[in-house]
Amino acid sequence: MIPYKDMKEKISSKYNKLIRTSEWPISHVLNDSIDPYYSSIEYEIVESLIPHIENGSKIAILGSWFGITFLETFSLINHKIDMIKLFDYDPTVEIIGKKISNMVDIDVKYLRKNVIFDDITKDIDGFNIFIIPYIHMLLPFDDIIPNAPKNNFISLSGSNDAFLMRYGNPIFNVDDLKQQTTFSDELYISEKEMKFLDRRLSFKKSILTARI
Repeated sequence: MIPYKDMKEKISSKYNKLIRTSEWPISHVLNDSIDPYYSSIEYEIVESLIPHIENGSKIAILGSWFGITFLETFSLINHKIDMIKLFDYDPTVEIIGKKISNMVDIDVKYLRKNVIFDDITKDIDGFNIFIIPYIHMLLPFDDIIPNAPKNNFISLSGSNDAFLMRYGNPIFNVDDLKQQTTFSDELYISEKEMKFLDRRLSFKKSILTARI
């Protein structure tokens, strides 16, 4: 693995032109997406999953936003990954997704779907790794994928971030994540205080990676 600091610099350099030449709000949200508040968590999730990824893996990222750091870090082991599908209902994600999907050395597909209300059963058929990086904005994992295939892998991340009151599933610690799914093996847990570089408030971010 490339250390996070080096990966962050690589991503910032690679996407700098796209950020500079894009109109607002695309430039703004792209810049936010590589802020350590988001990118360090995406990197940590990938780092926790890499030891368990085998050849032919298919990864579904639900409520993915743009997933730049996910894609760039998973590209380090692209020979093991058949496909990554990123699900998000935000139309901006679809627009930016088309811009960045050709910039990464991995098979990527963006689907504009609401993972709470839309049936994604067929879309995730055959996938063996599931990631929900912003579960505090969604629902518990077992409610989103009640029939998730056993013996596959999940990684969940959530925050007690109350910036937007619409967040309906606040995550105060790793125990909150543990209560949202049944799993056979707990593989990785993490809790840390995080904040945007330009904001004073900090929030607790929690990560759980496990075998379903």
